[in-house]
Amino acid sequence: MLTLTELAAKLGELPNRRKILLYVGPGERFDPRVLTAAATPGVSAFASGAMATIFSRMQNLFRQAQRANVNVYTFDVNGLSAPGPGEFDPRKNQREFLQIVARETGARSVTGDNAPGREAGRILAENASYYLIGFRSTNAAADGSYRRLEVKVSRGGMTVRSRRGYFSPKSGGRPD
Repeated sequence: MLTLTELAAKLGELPNRRKILLYVGPGERFDPRVLTAAATPGVSAFASGAMATIFSRMQNLFRQAQRANVNVYTFDVNGLSAPGPGEFDPRKNQREFLQIVARETGARSVTGDNAPGREAGRILAENASYYLIGFRSTNAAADGSYRRLEVKVSRGGMTVRSRRGYFSPKSGGRPD
């Protein structure tokens, strides 16, 4: 995650362009319940310091990608894998990590596929045509909080891929 965050920051130096990162790897081990618990006031979200660190790094990655206008497409190097009946799938959380990173940065994830290369052409075509939509929030609070977004279109046959939210500016005027 640190490398992705640093790369997003570097790409942010290129002005007025949409940028993508391709992450090819196994993903990170984490407990996805941390994300739900972290968003629930009064709930202790982190079972360990390691979970708190991973959560903080994910938030930093999402902030940096937002600031730099970078979408992170993720490719799972492990291809198809399925546990037998009643077996625990230790890779499930790593795949979910890949899906969360892609979704939260407005991209998509390629997991559970033994031929992920065929998706590369689709991703490049997807990035060749897009709309940039801006808006002004009615919430003027400069608190650095995460705010959810939902983009819908009324035209049929369209696929909308967008960031699921953004971090509001802090009192200094820049997003956290």
